[in-house]
Amino acid sequence: MANRKPSQPILLSYQGRVVSGHMSALALVATAATAAGALKTNMLAVAGAFHTSLMSPASDALAKALEDVAIAMPRIPIFSNVTARPLPSSAAEIRSLLARQLVEPVMWEATLQNILSAGEPNNNAPWTTLDV
Repeated sequence: MANRKPSQPILLSYQGRVVSGHMSALALVATAATAAGALKTNMLAVAGAFHTSLMSPASDALAKALEDVAIAMPRIPIFSNVTARPLPSSAAEIRSLLARQLVEPVMWEATLQNILSAGEPNNNAPWTTLDV
């Protein structure tokens, strides 16, 4: 890391995984992962089972609330964590993606790969000023 230039991004390890669901199921997953050789398991303190079907009531409520929200088209590419692609040019599709992100997996690795392979970033993109 010491030889890294300040503007180079740091990519997170592909080895980390997040599992969401009922607490009893998560305890079984942690036990099985440890038995299979996982180096570490950790329960995160979160307010819900995000990105699972357990969040369907919240997703439905968000979709309903977003019906009355004006959506402006982004001026720079914004990538969806549902599709790992830039947001579509339709406000209705953006609303749908916002609600879907509560009940669908985060495409984190694919999103980062797509952002980095999108070509030369413009001067307004956050990765042009990233200094970590």
